[in-house]
Formats: sequence, C-alpha cells, structure tokens
Amino acid sequence: MPFYRKIPMFISAWQVPLPHEEPSQHIMALVALNKWEADVGGVTITNRDGSTMLAHPGDFIIRDDDDNHYSCHPQLFFSTFERIDTNA
Repeated sequence: MPFYRKIPMFISAWQVPLPHEEPSQHIMALVALNKWEADVGGVTITNRDGSTMLAHPGDFIIRDDDDNHYSCHPQLFFSTFERIDTNA
C-alpha cells in the first residue's frame, strides 16, 4: 500500500472572531479588500472563480499559494498547521 505525506506549504491565515470578540484590524482589512460580506454569523468568502463559502466564527480563513481563500475549522487548522516565526 502506498503512503503519502503532505507537501510542506506556507499559508496566510486569519481567525474569524467569535460574536463576543472584536475583529482584528487584519480581518477587517481582508474583508474590505476582497469586498466580502461579514456579520455575526461569519464571513462569506468569494473566490476568483465565483465560488463562495462561509467561514463561521472561530474558523480560520486561509489564503493558499494561488491566492484562493477558504475556511478551516479550528480543530483541523491546529492539527494541520503550526505558526512560524517570520522575523527570523
């Protein structure tokens, strides 16, 4: 049986705030720049191909190498990605 390993990749990610939290300047800028809709139910992400998805409060919005955005549940995010120091 063949085995596979996920190829290392670098992403940018922003966490959608929970209803009782204030949104960060980063997430507000991302929403404004992309002209997405945001409310207490989350952020509606629209990709370049016109597809949409909802990032719920607490989810992460991930930008991949092709500049596509998608949402990721926090449990999956933290089991898949680790934060890196970009100041090194």
